[in-house]
Amino acid sequence: MIKSTIASFLLGIISAHENFNLTIRKHEIPASETMNIVHLSDIHYPKQGVSLKSILFQTKQCDPTIICITGDLMDDSLKEMDQSLYDFLSHLK
Repeated sequence: MIKSTIASFLLGIISAHENFNLTIRKHEIPASETMNIVHLSDIHYPKQGVSLKSILFQTKQCDPTIICITGDLMDDSLKEMDQSLYDFLSHLK
């Protein structure tokens, strides 16, 4: 069972910001159990300019136990998900 302090290692917030950079922040939380949590936020594909392959590569480098996606995954230029986005999501497992 996971303790109330979830992880001794929290890798958090990989997000594509308006400056079109991939920002990675690492936070460590003391706990008796280790989990790697990746939080992807506001990707805004494809408008933000960070490649899905780059996000996928960086995410896999973290060896995540859990991946959380919040905020806008795609921007208003897409009316529905395209194959690149489907492929990206299917490879996050």
